[in-house]
Amino acid sequence: MPQGCHEKRQDLVLDNIPLLSFMKRCGENFREILGGRKDPRQVMFPGGNPDAVESIYQDTPQSRYYNGIMARSLKALADALPMDRALSILEIGAGTGGTTSALLPVLPAGRTRYVYTDVSPLFTARARDRFAAFPFVEYATLDISRDPFLQGFHADEFDIVVCANVLHATADLTAALRHISAVLAADGLLLLREITLPRPAMGFEISFGCLLDKLRDGELRGDNPFLTAEGWTRLLDTEGFDRTACYPAPADGDLDEHVIIARNGNGSRQAFSTGIAPARTAAPDGDDTGHILLGRRLSSPLAVSQYTAAVSGTLQPFLAQHRVFDIVVVPGTAHFDLAAAAGMDHFGTDRIRLENVVLREALMLDEGERTVQVLVSPTENGADFEIFSRGAGQGQGEWHQHVSGQLAPAHERSAENVDLDRLREGCDEVDVQAFYEKFDAYGAVQYGPAFRSLRRLWRTRGGAVAEVALDSAERGKKGGFIIHPALLDSCLQSMVATLAATEDDLTGDGFMPFSVEKVIFHGRAPETVWCRAVMKEGDSFRQEMFSASFTIFTPEGEPVCEIVNLTMRRTNKETLELLKAGQRQHTDLCYDVVWRQALMPEAGDAAGHWLILAGRDTDFARALARSLEQQGATAMLAACAGTGHPDGMAAVDPGDADAFARLIRDWRQGGTPRGVVFLWGLDCYETDFLGSGGEAPFKNHTAQAFLHLAQALAAQEDVPSVRLAALTCQAQAARASDQPVPAQSLLWGLEKSVANELGNIAPVIIDMDPVAAPEAQLPTLCGLLTARGYKEDKLALRGGSLLAPRLVRGLPAARQVRNAPLARPETQAYHLDLGGAGIENIRVAPLQRRLPGPGEIEIAAEAYGMNFQNVMVAMGVADKIRTLVLDCAGTVSAVGEGVTRFSPGDRVFTTVYGPFASHVYAREAFAASIPEGMPFTDAAVIPTVFMTAWQALVHAARLQPGERVLLHSATGGVGLAAIQIARARGAVILATAGTERKRALLRSMGIEHVFSSRSTAFESRVLKATGGQGVHVVLNFLTGELADSSMRCLTEGGRFIEIGKTDLRTPAQVAAIRDDIEYHIVDLEKLGKEDEAQMRGIFAAVMEGFAAGNYTPIARRVFTMDAARDAFRYMLEGRHIGKVVVRNDFAPRHEGIRREAAYLVTGGLSDLGLALAAHLAARGAGQVWLLGRRLPEAGSAGAAAVEKIAATGCDVRLLQVDVTDRAALAEAFGTHLLPSPMPLAGVFHLAGLLDDAPLSRLDWARFNTVLSPKVDGSWFLHELTRDLALDHFVVFSSIASVFGTHGQANHVAANTFMDALVAARRADFLPGLSINWGAWGELGTVVRLGILDRIRQQGVEGFDTATGLAVLDRLMASGEGSKVVTRMDWNRMLPILQATAGAAMYEELRHSPAAAAARPAETAGNSRLAAELRALPMSGREERLRAYLKKEIAGFLRLEEDAIPEDVNLTSLGMDSLISLDLFQRISRDLKIRIAPHEVSATPTVQAMAARFARDLGPASGEEETAPAVQSGTPATKEEGAGLSALLVPAPEEAFEPFPLSDMQQAYWIGRDQSGLALGGVSCHFYFEAQARGLDADRYEEAWNRLILRQPMLRTIILDGERQQVLEKVPHYTIRRHDLRQSSPEEAAAHFERIRMEMSHEVLDVGRWPNFRVEVSLLPNDALRIHLSFDLILSDFHGISQMLAELSLIYNGQEDKLPVLDITFRDYRLAEDIETVRNCWLSEYYQTRLHMCHVSTRGALDAIRMAKLRGAPVTCEVTPHHLWFTNDTCDYRVNPPIRTADDVQALIDAIRSGVVDAIATDHAPHSEEDKLKGMAGMVGSETAFGVCYTKLCKEEGLPLELLSHLMSTRPAEILGLAKGQLEPGYDADFVLVDLDTPYTVDKNKLHSKSHNCPFDGAQLYGRVCATVKGGELTYQAEE
Repeated sequence: MPQGCHEKRQDLVLDNIPLLSFMKRCGENFREILGGRKDPRQVMFPGGNPDAVESIYQDTPQSRYYNGIMARSLKALADALPMDRALSILEIGAGTGGTTSALLPVLPAGRTRYVYTDVSPLFTARARDRFAAFPFVEYATLDISRDPFLQGFHADEFDIVVCANVLHATADLTAALRHISAVLAADGLLLLREITLPRPAMGFEISFGCLLDKLRDGELRGDNPFLTAEGWTRLLDTEGFDRTACYPAPADGDLDEHVIIARNGNGSRQAFSTGIAPARTAAPDGDDTGHILLGRRLSSPLAVSQYTAAVSGTLQPFLAQHRVFDIVVVPGTAHFDLAAAAGMDHFGTDRIRLENVVLREALMLDEGERTVQVLVSPTENGADFEIFSRGAGQGQGEWHQHVSGQLAPAHERSAENVDLDRLREGCDEVDVQAFYEKFDAYGAVQYGPAFRSLRRLWRTRGGAVAEVALDSAERGKKGGFIIHPALLDSCLQSMVATLAATEDDLTGDGFMPFSVEKVIFHGRAPETVWCRAVMKEGDSFRQEMFSASFTIFTPEGEPVCEIVNLTMRRTNKETLELLKAGQRQHTDLCYDVVWRQALMPEAGDAAGHWLILAGRDTDFARALARSLEQQGATAMLAACAGTGHPDGMAAVDPGDADAFARLIRDWRQGGTPRGVVFLWGLDCYETDFLGSGGEAPFKNHTAQAFLHLAQALAAQEDVPSVRLAALTCQAQAARASDQPVPAQSLLWGLEKSVANELGNIAPVIIDMDPVAAPEAQLPTLCGLLTARGYKEDKLALRGGSLLAPRLVRGLPAARQVRNAPLARPETQAYHLDLGGAGIENIRVAPLQRRLPGPGEIEIAAEAYGMNFQNVMVAMGVADKIRTLVLDCAGTVSAVGEGVTRFSPGDRVFTTVYGPFASHVYAREAFAASIPEGMPFTDAAVIPTVFMTAWQALVHAARLQPGERVLLHSATGGVGLAAIQIARARGAVILATAGTERKRALLRSMGIEHVFSSRSTAFESRVLKATGGQGVHVVLNFLTGELADSSMRCLTEGGRFIEIGKTDLRTPAQVAAIRDDIEYHIVDLEKLGKEDEAQMRGIFAAVMEGFAAGNYTPIARRVFTMDAARDAFRYMLEGRHIGKVVVRNDFAPRHEGIRREAAYLVTGGLSDLGLALAAHLAARGAGQVWLLGRRLPEAGSAGAAAVEKIAATGCDVRLLQVDVTDRAALAEAFGTHLLPSPMPLAGVFHLAGLLDDAPLSRLDWARFNTVLSPKVDGSWFLHELTRDLALDHFVVFSSIASVFGTHGQANHVAANTFMDALVAARRADFLPGLSINWGAWGELGTVVRLGILDRIRQQGVEGFDTATGLAVLDRLMASGEGSKVVTRMDWNRMLPILQATAGAAMYEELRHSPAAAAARPAETAGNSRLAAELRALPMSGREERLRAYLKKEIAGFLRLEEDAIPEDVNLTSLGMDSLISLDLFQRISRDLKIRIAPHEVSATPTVQAMAARFARDLGPASGEEETAPAVQSGTPATKEEGAGLSALLVPAPEEAFEPFPLSDMQQAYWIGRDQSGLALGGVSCHFYFEAQARGLDADRYEEAWNRLILRQPMLRTIILDGERQQVLEKVPHYTIRRHDLRQSSPEEAAAHFERIRMEMSHEVLDVGRWPNFRVEVSLLPNDALRIHLSFDLILSDFHGISQMLAELSLIYNGQEDKLPVLDITFRDYRLAEDIETVRNCWLSEYYQTRLHMCHVSTRGALDAIRMAKLRGAPVTCEVTPHHLWFTNDTCDYRVNPPIRTADDVQALIDAIRSGVVDAIATDHAPHSEEDKLKGMAGMVGSETAFGVCYTKLCKEEGLPLELLSHLMSTRPAEILGLAKGQLEPGYDADFVLVDLDTPYTVDKNKLHSKSHNCPFDGAQLYGRVCATVKGGELTYQAEE
């Protein structure tokens, strides 16, 4: 055989054996790999194709053997679990999926979640297609050598972790195992397959060995990447894994590999590197550094040096001698020395440089010992360092970051040796002892002897020179210091001492180090040094901040330390106290909402009638209907009006509540109601905001429609509980890869409110999988819709798995998944080195600039437009020289020979070939001038995409007007450009996009026909949309069968334009599908190289389109250069719309607050906003913008707070802007915020409103009023700041959005939107933090409403302001995106939550013994209670109900059952409305009846409730249902009447005893007084005339007398103006009769007029009976006219109407139908405050405004407070005299009467808590003389103000601003008057008063209508000095 043939045959053999072929290829290229000339990945994965390696991992006998062991092991583990146990598995380094393919088939699909990960997204993308048949698999990137929490994973997330031959590839096995342990649940299992050879085989070294990083655990593995089986067992045991088992057993021989199973024995763990917890304190002890503050070195799994020490004033006594405001504070110099010592140890040098040091938070030691840790993290230019602390011991709170900066070895020494004698020549010496004495006197800083080390001091021009010697007590001690902190601190004192000696203005403020530019340590310092200090030019000791530089010398003049630009900042005691509070532990406040795998429910019965509200995708709605019908159901479809719904489908207007009521009625007529499915949310995306200046359409389409739908369902009282399901798509971030849709999240908030408030509705909300096709999810959806008894009501579908939310105790910080920022280069010219080794390896490298060649221009780049090829280059799968094409915009910096069109300084854009660089080179012909006013970031998106689209559609496709074009991936850069070009040419556009979010954008752009690009379904839909004709042009990106379908969409002769790169077809391949179409490939890069003239023509045509206004820049997402890695990852993940632009600017985010930056606080003028602003100022903010709807009035508390903040040196600016007004907000940004010299670095959104009411009574106007500040406001802020380099975007959300608080459906929905918006921002690589705050205990809404004590009874505890702000700081520094922050008593709260529909969400909080003991028995047993009760007769039913109710009430009130009397009002036992709301929700579910919210207060005894619920349960089995008897004639509902009756106690034996007048009766009585009232002597009464035929006068008179006997008030007289009495017996009442039967019409008319005038003006003597008058006129034709007059002192109009109705029944002989009058008006009146209770009920029930005047009792105030909490629109007014007098000090006659001292105190407390809205300004008499002079009278300008100011402000300490609000601003608001504020548009009416000079009231000098002034002789403050009305002075008091 010839030799050549033999060699060829060998190659054929090798090529057909995958392993041998692979090894052959690696061996042939090994030399090139070792020489660095070839990338091993390109050899092993040629062209990015892993097929060869995949076959090795899967198909070799060895792989099949070990994969089989793993599969059997995994199956055994899964089979051992209970059938209802969900299983969560993580595979690390899954790579090609060889092991995965063996594991997936053995897993139970219905209860498994399998997360497939690899470091490369290329593998996960390939796996997604390969394992599509396993819907329970999710895909994510994960590098296990890095902290998994930084990559979106959570603690204890997985039950099993699978690693197949991957861990040996990590640089540090210990770190990898610790990271695995962190995400593995306690007792979770690690399933490990590893090569266990003692030495790597040759084949490994020439192949996979080339991919390994340098090992960092050499002490463990040496130079061998593998461990033996015994080595793995030892390592696992060391890291806390136990019960390790090996297969096969190690004794079975020297095998190459083993499968190892180990149990995680570590339990829950903390994050290793989250920015909060810097290290595991349980790490093995390391070497002692010898530095008493640095402590010992820790062995670390991370690439950092870590040090830990215990620090306290006892362990290091000298620290206790440094006190600031009596608080032990570690001096800043100790931090400098600590960092320097760590740096010297880390770098192994004795000279170190600190740079950019920021002292973020003082380290205080008053709370005892603290653990201090230093982290030194290597960087390209040195290292970063951070200093942390927390309380010593286990569980002692969170880590706090105190100092951060950079470290590097010091090579330079800018300071020279000096002659110390010459240094102080000509200087004035300062008395050091006098300085310390002055320091002691002012008291801000207390120095002990160690810190009084200044020995001599000289003042120089602009500085100082000092000799400093360590105190003798500290000398000679071995502390390991570079420079003793006390010695260095005294050096810094030299500048303060010198300045204080000259300026003599030491104040009560102290100074603390804030930042330092540079500190250079040249070695260790002796114990005596000299110091030279130089103040920064222009700075002064009097400033808020000043900077100085210091050089420290040895006594010989040699420099040992240089401090450059140390900035000192004033501080005060309040600031330190705040920080001190912040260093206490707050872990108990923090909770997270996480998503856990849930089990599918058992299949339910779909039978019944369903209503489906179809969205735009009516095909999906019909498919859902068919699926339900296949299970025996019937369905009715309805659509949203105005959305182009199909004919025959009912349409409903979202804003028409009545239309929903009609729809529900129509639906009910179609069959037995089963459920309603709401699909409208699927139509809503944030694109609905685009172009919106105000309202967002999605609010109407989701919240408004769902609100009306739920209310219509709830109104159906006789309907059994129905399912109400809402479907959304990616409204929730259930997985780290999700990109939430905030627009749909409103439904998630509303679902919680429906579940908690509407008892006859069973809601469920399901978030659909955004990746899977909607139709593919129908089986799961139908199973969830029809399930019965399923505990989950909030669910998400992801990858075939079912997820449910759980509230858990705070997890370790899950930082935003971002790559490390790139540092600003030291050179001016630089470029991005993509490297091809992955995104994380992109770095900045120097650039060698050159001169531009002939015809070239050099551009200083400002922005780059990326494309996907750039990403492929970075990932190492493309040739970076050939394919790196960039769009660039910038400024011409140089021009080459022959360039005529451009000059340096011109703004241009172009396409360049080469790297991202600070300077690029382009041909003049391919550059264009940027239109004036166009930003660089807009210009950078133009060239490539528009030129490609133009070449494709205009040149290749020859697109004509009227032709149809199908644009694939139309939201990409080329797609968006193609839309503009197609429209400019008059074409009809059809489009596809990959996600519903992108499709929604296309629809919002006016494209009618939009389809999914992820399935071939678009083919049939395109043909349907075009009437079967197809399209004329396809612009294609798609591949495979999707491209085939696209070809079939073309008309005959259509043009298929391919602009993709991967699936290019030959003519034969095209003809095999369509032989009647044109096929063109557009490759702009190739064209540019082959036909430069054509490229110039295309470019010119595009620019002509822009000049003509036909084209505009497309959408883009901008990243700064420091975030370039994020930009690449963002594009790799396919999240972008349009183009991704990198701006050539370095603006890295800062975790803290910056002095040189500005911060915006909306709602900034509220008490919480002002507290936050003060905190930002204290943290170093340079500028704070406070935005509010109203600015504070001069002299108000708000104005004073602003002034106080400004006094700290922070630049405080106020803006009067409504955040819901986008135009006004945009103007504020454009006019004020953006032009400010300080860049905006943070937004804090606090703005919000409350308007609480039960869900059933909320109309859309009230709902939207609460939505707008949070929904519109947060979105507008997001839009306006999206392209800014913000550090922080923080929204203050509420726990309401977690719990679904009763009566706050609008508030719940609004906060849910903000939570989702923040999640969406973070998915978009933007900063965001949403905090679901609980109760702030010292300010905010809870304090303003005075409900802290009430909510505490439910378990919600308040936290103080300092704690809340400290938690805010921690969360901002942590990089977390969301956190629930609340202090809870779970023993109280869990039983309440357990009774709610969403109880499953709180399951994981029930693990503590205390919580478990506090929980009442599960209510599962109560599920049969309703049926049991219905089977009982009524009497037995009530008895059973009483027993049940006592048990439930006892559980809620934490009382024994025997302590619950059946006839006692439960409010007396502590049952308030908040508790009763939760109780009634439980009862509603158990009894399966609907209980309206207003009934909660209407049935306050066990007896009343049992009777009521017994009736509501309906008739017993075999009984006929009868109508309940009417119990009373009360004006409200029958339920209200029952409630009032239950609150009253009948007293028939005292029926004829005198009783007090009501408030209104007393008012009518005073009006009758003729003795002193100018307008007195009148009565209020009711006159009535009626005419009827056939009315018998005798019979009518008899009926009246029977009514008089029945109604006590018709027998009542007034005794003395304060009391009344019902007469037991009265004489027969004779009705006077006038016979007009013979009178003429004129005579009759005259008679009627006379009697009308007489009776209308009559003042009856109410002291004598009767107090009414009835007369009749007999008329012709058997007619009778009745004349009736009632004095209203006896009854109001409604009562009279009731009595006349009863009169009618008596006259007609139907007296048996009259209700029994158990309760009389006397009973009613003696139940003090019952009128207030009743009025508040009516206000709540009808939602009508109620203003309660002259409120004067504690009971009335309690009723009003609770009404407000329930959402009643009630306002409350009190009077000055009720505040001033008590009934034992004054007998002043007034209505209402003077009250008790307890009532007076209740009024004051109600004013303080905010229950009182206004103070009346009546009873303000004035002198006649003053009245003539124009003084305001009867409006509170004299005694009313003086009384209130003296009582409330001088005596009770209430702020004057509050009094002004209550007596001026708020009354005007209630009355709707433009008064009470000094604002443009308000009446210029005000009164000037003297607040400091007392005066005595003399009633003889006063003039009033009654001469009835009770304040005679009172000494008051607040005398009126002048009155201004209409802007003119109308009165001025004489001096």
